[in-house]
Amino acid sequence: REHDSIHLKVDERYRGKGLLVDLGYPSLKLISDCERHDVKYVIRLKENWKPKLQRVVRGEVSVDVPPGTDLDEALDDYVLILGGRCIDADVVIGQGRSAVRARMVAIRLPKNEDGEIPYLFFLTNLSRRTHGPKQVAELYRARWEIECDNKLDKGGSRLDQIRATTKSSVRILLYSALLHSLLADLLVHHELLDRIRVDEGPCAPLHRLLVAHALRTEHVALLIALLDSSTPSSRWDRIAANIEDDGRDPNWRSRPSVLDK
Repeated sequence: REHDSIHLKVDERYRGKGLLVDLGYPSLKLISDCERHDVKYVIRLKENWKPKLQRVVRGEVSVDVPPGTDLDEALDDYVLILGGRCIDADVVIGQGRSAVRARMVAIRLPKNEDGEIPYLFFLTNLSRRTHGPKQVAELYRARWEIECDNKLDKGGSRLDQIRATTKSSVRILLYSALLHSLLADLLVHHELLDRIRVDEGPCAPLHRLLVAHALRTEHVALLIALLDSSTPSSRWDRIAANIEDDGRDPNWRSRPSVLDK
């Protein structure tokens, strides 16, 4: 039941990698550690953080923005005008020795019921040459994959139903649940690669949670086939067909989402 943010320590293990984290993780120390160890990040801007504008690269401004202008003040005084498609600026967050520099981007969302145009603000250290504001926002949307992973581990592999009390039993059940999720992910991933290779066109992909359920349904047949070295390929094909039929996504849309891409 511990929040895993206290276990996230950015060090040399993360060098050259990237982090997509939700609002439960960001801190000035996290940003500082990412810069120190050459780790890329995309995070949401916390409401209680008060970034100071240093330079506006993209965005509509009524007058020149002096370095150190508070973001909220710039918006309230219409120095920085919300209405364009995006904002891209250099900012400083924090004060004194703990202050950190970052790139802040904002993208416009569709109008809400009140007729207002909301914006999403992100902090990142990705290069402007390779990632514009829209690409930064699309990268952050890929963070939803971890929520899908959690759902697979719990709903498909029953990771949250471990009732063992001894350390060895817990470890065995933990690994078996994670291996079950891994098998489901591998089947979905390889099926996707095959579809790309042969260019089948619009076709509902495998859904990993449904594949996990199908694997559990077929586990007796799989076990018998694995233990028998003389299992004919026709039996494997039949098991595969059953998993494929039960694992197709019934809610698939022909237009791919950001995560599909």
